[in-house]
Amino acid sequence: MPARLVEWSEAVAVPFTTPTVLKKAGDFNPSDFEMHEGKLHQQGAASFYGEGFEGRSTANGESFDSSLPTAAHRTLPLGSVVRVTNIANGKSVIVRVNDRGPYHGNRILDLSESAAADLSFVNKGTARVRIELL
Repeated sequence: MPARLVEWSEAVAVPFTTPTVLKKAGDFNPSDFEMHEGKLHQQGAASFYGEGFEGRSTANGESFDSSLPTAAHRTLPLGSVVRVTNIANGKSVIVRVNDRGPYHGNRILDLSESAAADLSFVNKGTARVRIELL
């Protein structure tokens, strides 16, 4: 089924709030990533957020749902789809970026709790991951 074109009035109907620390999509810098087999990759620490954020508004205006495969990244354009691989165990999950963050330390990604569970690091809290922009 072909995608339906959205009228401008429909596109702006979703509320969008901008925290003061939110980076603009224009702040995306491909030099933060490495090119590998024609795709952009980035490696670093990931954490997750879950029930305490349930129902809160994400950067793109959606309500956060910890059971969905979503992520927060500081600069990737909202709506980007990435493959996240736990370097320690090789497990991967595909998530959609719908929020900004993480704002703690040198982490590169905050995942929903279900995505962290798919990567088997909920008990540990953080994991070293590789993200691949799809």
